[in-house]
Amino acid sequence: MGVKIVASKLEKLFQQVKGYYLLSSFLAINLIVLILSPQNWYAWGFFCLLLLRLFIFKKKALGLVTIFLLLLTFVIVFFQEQQNQTVLDETLDYASFHLNPEQYKVDGNLLTGTAQIATEDGFEKVSFLYKIQSEEEKAIWESLDELIYFDAHMKLSKPNVAWNEHQFDYRNYLYRNRIHWTATIEKIENYKQDVRPQLFLSRLRLKWIRFLRKKIPDGKTLEYLLAILFNQTKDMDYSVMESYRKIGVIHLFSISGMHIHFLIVVLKYLLLRIGITRERTSPLVLIGIVAYGFLIGNGVGIFRAISTNSLLLLAKIFKKDLYAKDAFALTILFALWLNPYIVFSLAFQLSYGLSGILYFLSKHIEEINKNVITKDLFLSFIMTTFSFLFLSYHYFEVTWLGMFVNILFSFFFSICFFPVLWVISICAFLNLPSFFYSFIITGLDSILLYLEKFTNFLAGKNWLLMVTGRQKGFSYLLLAVSIICFFISIEQNKKLIKSFVLLSITFFIFYLTPYLNPNGKIIMLDVGQGDSFLFISPFHRNTFLIDTGGRMSFGNEAEWQRRINQDAHAKNLVSSIKAQGVRELDAIFLTHSDVDHLGNLKYLAKEIPVSTIFFSKGMEKTAKFQEAVSDMNQSKVVFTPLQAPERVRVGEIVFEILSPLKEGGGTNDDSLVLLTKISDLIWLFTGDMEEKGEELLIKRYPNLQVDVLKVGHHGSKTSTTETFVKQVSPRVAWISVGDNNSYGHPNSEVIERLENEGITIYRTDKQGAIHFIYRRNKNQTKIMVQ
Repeated sequence: MGVKIVASKLEKLFQQVKGYYLLSSFLAINLIVLILSPQNWYAWGFFCLLLLRLFIFKKKALGLVTIFLLLLTFVIVFFQEQQNQTVLDETLDYASFHLNPEQYKVDGNLLTGTAQIATEDGFEKVSFLYKIQSEEEKAIWESLDELIYFDAHMKLSKPNVAWNEHQFDYRNYLYRNRIHWTATIEKIENYKQDVRPQLFLSRLRLKWIRFLRKKIPDGKTLEYLLAILFNQTKDMDYSVMESYRKIGVIHLFSISGMHIHFLIVVLKYLLLRIGITRERTSPLVLIGIVAYGFLIGNGVGIFRAISTNSLLLLAKIFKKDLYAKDAFALTILFALWLNPYIVFSLAFQLSYGLSGILYFLSKHIEEINKNVITKDLFLSFIMTTFSFLFLSYHYFEVTWLGMFVNILFSFFFSICFFPVLWVISICAFLNLPSFFYSFIITGLDSILLYLEKFTNFLAGKNWLLMVTGRQKGFSYLLLAVSIICFFISIEQNKKLIKSFVLLSITFFIFYLTPYLNPNGKIIMLDVGQGDSFLFISPFHRNTFLIDTGGRMSFGNEAEWQRRINQDAHAKNLVSSIKAQGVRELDAIFLTHSDVDHLGNLKYLAKEIPVSTIFFSKGMEKTAKFQEAVSDMNQSKVVFTPLQAPERVRVGEIVFEILSPLKEGGGTNDDSLVLLTKISDLIWLFTGDMEEKGEELLIKRYPNLQVDVLKVGHHGSKTSTTETFVKQVSPRVAWISVGDNNSYGHPNSEVIERLENEGITIYRTDKQGAIHFIYRRNKNQTKIMVQ
């Protein structure tokens, strides 16, 4: 009896705060950020503002409910943080791996993904990579469609941290997914099918996907059906998905409210048509969407949409009054309790953020006395404005093109593709003869092919692209405040013009911020086994590169061994440059024609406008150079060969060309050698110059002395001779080199030689990117990895 009284009082208490649960949810999000990232002062400030807002409401019931929810959140997060520990040991070299084919991908001869390693107490999740041994083995991995486990010889290592500023921190990402190790698999033995009962839903999902693959012919329709309805994008062309991201419509491939809303409408319609009463429809629809959720998996969007709609259906079944925004707020809490680390995920930030905006503002936008297209465009502008904060922070750039194409693409996906794909799935499920729907598939294949061509065209133009870089927290705070003010003015239908003007001014300031930085930078970017140096003068007056890095390939790779994503290395370089707020490059200096110095040029020039390319005279005749610039011959890029003795000015920085002394062939000893003075320091960049070239250099310039030496050829034994080091007598040496590279760079004798001369050494394989920051002769050197 006492339990019923307590339950009744709690129900009344929670009923009294209807419509206010979002405040509790926002506080819970902030609390989690503070627990997991206590040094975040902006989160502290926002948390205090929300508490102040809670106090202003002066609702005792709301205060009590919020305190209860925050205490519950604290306990759950604290418990999960304590549980996020590893039981594996680095000495472990043999283990049993349990693998789901949906959790790995094959790229050339490389197999990567996540798996579970069996331990004494259960299982621990790890990231893994494995080099496929043959084309036949690759075919097995690509066609695998069942859960398996196998024994493997392997080596455990700690995941990589971010080696360039603001770049993807793989170790942190894995930790938030409760993964603490990367396993490099050396040999696999004893394949067996995994028949554990608790994996029933995973087997059912794989079985259904296998069934669809048999019923529906390979093609674009099957790719999009699996991507949109089953959240499986591994069959999608990587370049196409990247194009969808670049034009701002990648969210259409995430299971979202549109999918679930369509599913609910269809289920209700079918149930009513077969004579089911309205009272019984809601429980059956609830069962249907929950079953679909278990089948599809627990992605961020699917959980949000199904949980919110399930709560509303439950309220309807039990005849309880529940606001849609309260159901949404409770869904936020459920998501946080299941996985507190999700607050740091871009998928969570955009999925829940954009949905929250729709709950708040869609009704007010509908009341605007404008036509449908104008309303859609205004709503798209609101969504793009909100997304701007998060996309700028994570990707360092935002395209306003998405504001316009979202309307078109959303129409095609929601009105055309979703229904058609569901019809095809249902026809396949009912085992109807293929001639009933094959003509639909043929037509849809053609439409999707043209859609991809259109998408690639738009992505290649970089229209309305705004590169922001990763800015200081205050800039994001200022922009967030102006966006909130704009949304409040829409909700209250007051001062809309003034708030829009304020928002526009804030965006303008945000865009200009990189140009207000009085610091100059020289950054030795970590591009693995290669060279790339980024120069940014004060106030971003000039930006340029020496070399671009590039992915090395060893020997002649067979076709089956080649990676699909050939641009991954170049994409990381571009991301590192854009993270600094660089929107264009005044120049690129190419020291010689090795791939690890110019291999990323082709991709880089497509992503960032380049004015001039300087290169060592003679290397333009090499095949590697011709391949690197093949797409730029018709562009406005100026190509300029250099040969000693010359001087080149890029803005306020002047370079003396010390080598080559004559036209060469793009070899190491023909490297472009650059001497410059920056912040009262003499810098020497030597490319891959080796002993012979060094001898000629010091013979021609016997008085050459520098402060900072870029060590030649990544610290190879064939470079940086004792004679050369003693003559140029640098105080600091920079070595750009790949971690655990197969060449053994830098050579131990070279390191010892530099140390014996008392030279401070910075190297990317140990310290990541090296930043030299200067301002009015006040210098600072910052390393990425301590």
